[in-house]
Amino acid sequence: MKVIKIENYSTEYLSVEFVLGNVCNYKCHYCFPGCNEGTHRWPEHDIIMKNMKSLFSYYRSKGKTFIDLKIIGGETTLWPYLEKFVTEIKNTANIFIRISTNASRTLNYWDDKANLFDEITISVHNEFADLDHIIKVADLIHSKQQSNLYVYVLMDPYNWQKSVECLDYLFNNSQGWFLSPQPVLFNNVTNYSQEQIEYLNQIKKRQSKDVKKIKPNTTIMFMDDGTVEPYDYKKIVLNKANNFYGYKCNLGIDRLYINIEGNIQGACGEKVFNGFLNVKDENFEEKLKEFNNLEPVICSKDICGCGAEIILNKELV
Repeated sequence: MKVIKIENYSTEYLSVEFVLGNVCNYKCHYCFPGCNEGTHRWPEHDIIMKNMKSLFSYYRSKGKTFIDLKIIGGETTLWPYLEKFVTEIKNTANIFIRISTNASRTLNYWDDKANLFDEITISVHNEFADLDHIIKVADLIHSKQQSNLYVYVLMDPYNWQKSVECLDYLFNNSQGWFLSPQPVLFNNVTNYSQEQIEYLNQIKKRQSKDVKKIKPNTTIMFMDDGTVEPYDYKKIVLNKANNFYGYKCNLGIDRLYINIEGNIQGACGEKVFNGFLNVKDENFEEKLKEFNNLEPVICSKDICGCGAEIILNKELV
């Protein structure tokens, strides 16, 4: 299969993914490089808050009336300023706050903090996860009915049986909240046997009723055989169809990735704002004023390994 165009009609939304640091209490072997080494300190709150406010104001002036902010790590809940940052940033914009976590913090932590976030994604890692604890945390969050909850079991092809056992245990010992297997990427592609691919294709995710909706799912894929299909991330990555070299992509228009150093770019490393802006820069606001227009990028990467960037408006040019 070959995707020649992906189209999403929700143009008033800006997706921002913010990497806080790389301190994590897990050391998963399939983790994205740089995400768990503990080499970067957590960001200082005041400068990050000031510059994120300026960034969101800039995009509002470009017609982006809704900010979808996803906070990732490392293990995000270890950032000492997380509660302060989320509380303050919610007062500055029409914003939806997502967090990605391994859910290893205590039940008391989640009882106190869960309502800070509009959406919580729990990643289940076969090497380290305490499944009974994850069930308790997920049940607690789900019972509050204040945050959307998604639980993904990372399906490690090199620890396949244990990954399957984790998924089965969660399916059999919990109920109510969203649960799904998630493909793991190595160097931005999957590395599954045919038997494993067949398993992933047959397992159906368990749906739940989300409390809060961000936007309608209006994304479609145009295929090289002339057909049009609903967007399907799993289908794209399992078929290794996530090669968009030379495509025009709305990275920088509909989506930003703030890396561990604070640089605004794509998760793939593709430059936006000419690679010029960093949210830890004291002169960020003045530098931002130099950019009057937003332009799509022409992809220079052989492969796209980020689900939030695969789904962006893009077409072969």
